[in-house]
Amino acid sequence: MICGGVFNDQLATYVLRHRDQVLARNRKLVLGNLAIYKDWIEHEDRASVVMPQAVSTSFPKLDVPIDIHTFCENLLHDEGVLLVPGDAFDTPGHVRLGYCAPEATLKEGLKRLSRYLHRHD
Repeated sequence: MICGGVFNDQLATYVLRHRDQVLARNRKLVLGNLAIYKDWIEHEDRASVVMPQAVSTSFPKLDVPIDIHTFCENLLHDEGVLLVPGDAFDTPGHVRLGYCAPEATLKEGLKRLSRYLHRHD
């Protein structure tokens, strides 16, 4: 492709014209969800992370007795939770976890992830 297309250009122009509103909404979402995620990490003994700073993704290490790629595939199949295995980033044992979602979705996803992590207790 040589360009992104007319629709993409129009969308980008709209966002730039309304950047203060867009950024305010996104900051509120990301920072609110970051607090939920921090609380989950503090209480989840099978996960640890160097905490991100106001971004919408993190890279926690998960303590599971199986290959992380297999864990992520099984988690998606069994619980409907999508994580990217750290193998894709040359970091086995870690996952890419995004938390820029509606609050209820994040809470439910973390609950399912914890439940699945503790299947290996």
